[in-house]
Amino acid sequence: MNAYAGTPSKLFDYILLVVFAKFVELELRAFGIESHYKYDIPMCVLLLVTGSLLREQLGMLWWHYLLFASFLIIHALDMFDLYDTYPHHC
Repeated sequence: MNAYAGTPSKLFDYILLVVFAKFVELELRAFGIESHYKYDIPMCVLLLVTGSLLREQLGMLWWHYLLFASFLIIHALDMFDLYDTYPHHC
């Protein structure tokens, strides 16, 4: 039995919609600061949509897609120097 068959398509669409809305908000904020992330966010959206379109071929479950989307959001949040707020222990 295919594990993907039990995952409703609407769940993927809901994750895509919520994360896309967050990216729109981040894009609008990126224009207010001098950051190269205003160019990264469209690429993150492209990756998010590509992941959604290829989910069956990749055998992706909804929680795989949610983790992938979370990674993209955390990456985009670095425009606010998120990574620099934690001390480096090197």
